[in-house]
Amino acid sequence: MAEVLARFNDVVADGEGRRYRAQACGAPNADGLWDGWIEFVPLDGGTVLRSPRETTQPNGRDAAYWASGLTAIYLEGALDRALNPPLRRTTAPAEPLFDGPAPTSALKNPPLLPSHVIVKPGAGVSTTRGLAPNTGAAHQPIKTASDIAHARTKPAGPED
Repeated sequence: MAEVLARFNDVVADGEGRRYRAQACGAPNADGLWDGWIEFVPLDGGTVLRSPRETTQPNGRDAAYWASGLTAIYLEGALDRALNPPLRRTTAPAEPLFDGPAPTSALKNPPLLPSHVIVKPGAGVSTTRGLAPNTGAAHQPIKTASDIAHARTKPAGPED
């Protein structure tokens, strides 16, 4: 059963000037822990607001201790959360499209790299894209961050 853990003397106002008296409340949840929230009672007698769960504590005594430390600034934020509750987006759980992995025979012929990409063990990846056909030009290495850093530290030479 819910109970009031603390009542606050400070009046809290929203952005439109409506004024509220705040009280921290708590109750045990299904797991036996205590959930805490803030209720806002309008001074003009309008609709009472409450924040989403602000804390979860191991027991009622710890929930009351949490409530005893709340500040006016915290209450302003809780009022904003009560007026503008966070949106929770839910997505449907993903469903597998197959009942198991692909058979190993499907991996016998893996896809080939495009013809303009050349893998040189220990030398990285090169490309022939952009070269004139049949010119005999060497493969142009793809620039990496380390290639660029090395080029900045070495003087330009005939091979550059």
